Amino acid sequence: MLEPDEKPFADYLRDVDSMLVGVSAQQRNEIRRELLAHLEDVAAEQGSSANDAVFQEQVIADLGASQDLGLAFYEVHHGSHEVAKRVFDLCIVIVFLMVLAPLFLLVAVLIKLDSRGPILYQDRRIGRNGRRFALYKFRSMFVECGKLPPERRVTRVGLVLRKTSLDELPQLFNVLKGEMSVVGPRPAAPGDIRLAIPQWRCVLALRPGLTGPEVCGGVARGDVQKQIEASLHYAGKQSLLYDLRLLGRTLGMLVRPRARFR
Repeated sequence: MLEPDEKPFADYLRDVDSMLVGVSAQQRNEIRRELLAHLEDVAAEQGSSANDAVFQEQVIADLGASQDLGLAFYEVHHGSHEVAKRVFDLCIVIVFLMVLAPLFLLVAVLIKLDSRGPILYQDRRIGRNGRRFALYKFRSMFVECGKLPPERRVTRVGLVLRKTSLDELPQLFNVLKGEMSVVGPRPAAPGDIRLAIPQWRCVLALRPGLTGPEVCGGVARGDVQKQIEASLHYAGKQSLLYDLRLLGRTLGMLVRPRARFR
């Protein structure tokens, strides 16, 4: 393994989009300064802003919190790919919202007729660069479900929504707002054990998705290691063509129906 002080660290970074760096506490600050300076130069050459090129300071600090091993994840967001993916997301979402508008209305009416309470439920999740956001779902449980036994907390309409994954449809509005992407790693909830794992923190450089590699790969909800592997594999293969393939697999799973997007 090459030592960072053998030559200027930036010399290793040509044509590198993203990387995970592990260094000692003494080396961390020097390498970090040189790396950040190099990434800012790359961002300027590509027409991106420094904010797009450098991972959030808060996340860098979290990843480098260990006294013995400093870990930091940096990603250069190529302007062309970012714009293309956002346009792709908006086109997909607009089409879906137009086609599914009658279904949205029907589900909303059924929820109101079935039980009292709001139509939508907001669940706190961790998004890109560690920002928290409200993830939207159709409400599938009684408002005061904490007073009920577990087997009676889900409404009759909620059982159908969960079985068919229709309760996840309002996340199209999260994509419209730019908080999520159509395809990407599924978002973690605050306190999720994955957030304490450095490799998973790397996934925070990406927008979470409505569907993603974990869903299409059939990764079990509790299999943290495979979730991380699937998400990192997606991060390394990012392209619109790959997103289309994963979206196609998801639609096929919905037809069967087997998809779950928890």
